[in-house]
Amino acid sequence: MHTAYNLAVCYIVTEKPNKAEIEIAEFIDCDPTSADGPCLLSTIQLNSENFHSAEKNAQRAIELGCDKCIVANKNLAFALKAQGKLAEATEHFIKYMNASGPSCISGHKVLIELLGGEAADDQT
Repeated sequence: MHTAYNLAVCYIVTEKPNKAEIEIAEFIDCDPTSADGPCLLSTIQLNSENFHSAEKNAQRAIELGCDKCIVANKNLAFALKAQGKLAEATEHFIKYMNASGPSCISGHKVLIELLGGEAADDQT
């Protein structure tokens, strides 16, 4: 993985989102066809309540190959919900779950959370 990507992850862990965004932008410049950069950037932007940009970057990650990635799809759904587009968010996430198959347990938990409920922890 590229150094800028790894630095961005470190900045996220140490709660320095502005520095993380700078490093991810560098990573995206170096590898514009990688879905990892826009996916991570959408996470940072979602956490920073930059919902419009989070939506765009999650969608970009999905277009670049993260279509089966729960992180990009969850980020897109929650960015849409935060912008008052709950129906679109729900429709998108259900479409993702249908493509992922019936064993998408983590997807069911996200859908419950998206709709305002709380998913119970696994009792194993």
